[in-house]
Amino acid sequence: MLFESTNSGTVALVVTPRLTTVARFRAENAALLEGLFVQALRLCAEAGLIQVGMVALDGKRVKANASMAANRTGSAIEEEVKAILAEAAATDATEDAVHGQARGDELPRALADRRSRLHRLRQARAHLEAEEQARLDAHAERMEKREATETQRGTRLRGRKPSPPSPSKEPQANVSDPDSKIMKTHHGFIQGYNGQALVTEHQIVIATDLTNDQADTRLLHPMLSQATANLRAVGVRQGIGVLVADAGYYSDASVGAETPGGPELLIATAKGWKERKAAEAHPPRGRIPGSFTTRQRMGRKLRPEGFSC
Repeated sequence: MLFESTNSGTVALVVTPRLTTVARFRAENAALLEGLFVQALRLCAEAGLIQVGMVALDGKRVKANASMAANRTGSAIEEEVKAILAEAAATDATEDAVHGQARGDELPRALADRRSRLHRLRQARAHLEAEEQARLDAHAERMEKREATETQRGTRLRGRKPSPPSPSKEPQANVSDPDSKIMKTHHGFIQGYNGQALVTEHQIVIATDLTNDQADTRLLHPMLSQATANLRAVGVRQGIGVLVADAGYYSDASVGAETPGGPELLIATAKGWKERKAAEAHPPRGRIPGSFTTRQRMGRKLRPEGFSC
C-alpha cells in the first residue's frame, strides 16, 4: 500500500502486483528464497522448537494459472506450429508487397502474440518429448535390473517381463503453462501442481516442495532426503525417528527402500475407513509370518499392538 499526499489530505493507494511480476521475482530469486527458508528454520532450531522424533508428510494439489482446455497433444501442437509459421510467412509477404525493401511500422500486435505463442508451443512439445524419453529410459532401467537379477540367481524370474510403455492415449502438454499437469483431487481434476510439506509434531515445516509429479509415492524419499539435509544445515543432529504418511505414499518399492539407521516408516496401506475397520478387529498376536508381503507387514505394524509382534 502506498500513501500519496494531495491538497485534500493523504490518500491511500492500493497497488496489486501483476502475476507476471510475482512469477519473475520468484524465478530470479529462487536461490535466495531457498536460503530464506533455511534461515527461518535455523531460528526455530535455536529456539529449541524442532523435535523430529516423529514427523508427518502430506501433499496438496495447487491450481495453476492455466486452463485444462489449453492442453494439446503432440500432433495438435505440430499442426498449430505449422499454421502459425504459415500465417507469419503470409504476413511477411503482404508487408513486403506494400513496403518493398523499406521498413514499415512495427509488427501487428496479433502477430507478436502469435510468435509468443509459438515459443510456448515449442516449449510444450519439448516437455512431451522429454517425458516420453524418461518413460523409455525407466523401462530400460527396469529391464537391466531384471536381467542382472536373473544372471545373479542363474534362473529366470517368474512372471511376465515388463512390457514397453504404450500409453492408451497420446500424452498432452499445456500450452499456457507447460510445467503444470492435470491433477486429481477430491473435487475432480485441476490443472496444477503437487505441493508437499514435511512437518514436525509441533507444526514446524522442515521440508517443502512443489512438483508436477502426480504420484505421491515417488516423493516420499526425496522429501525425506531434503528434510535431512535441511536439519543438518541448521545444526540439528537428532535423526528423524518415525515418518508417518497416508496411503497415497505407499508402495512396496518406497517401503523396501527404508535405509538402516534411518527413520521408521509408518505408511497407511489402505484408505482411512479401511484402516479404521481393520483396527477395530482383534489385535494380532505372535510373530509376523515370514510369508507376509511387504504390504502385509506394514499393515500388521499399523494395527493395535502391532509393534509388539
